[in-house]
Amino acid sequence: MIQKIRIFAAFAFSLVLLSACASFEPRIGMSYQDWRHQWEYSSNWAVPRLVGAKGSIQVYDLGGTFYYFDNGYLSQIDQGQMAQRRLQIEVINR
Repeated sequence: MIQKIRIFAAFAFSLVLLSACASFEPRIGMSYQDWRHQWEYSSNWAVPRLVGAKGSIQVYDLGGTFYYFDNGYLSQIDQGQMAQRRLQIEVINR
């Protein structure tokens, strides 16, 4: 009976540790280093890539979710699409 309790306790403890290490819950105001650290220890297989930067703002895409960092701190999370980057010019012949 004591052996079964020990096995159950070890299993429950392992489950708690694994679930704590595998969570990726970014929050507004966290630093880029904390965000990257959380991502590295989560079970998220998508790789963040830098998709835009202007001034002090950097935008990372992580599996279709965009994370905006202003001066190294998370300022916005967006599930939308990045704005179109090319310039369209209309030519009018007279």
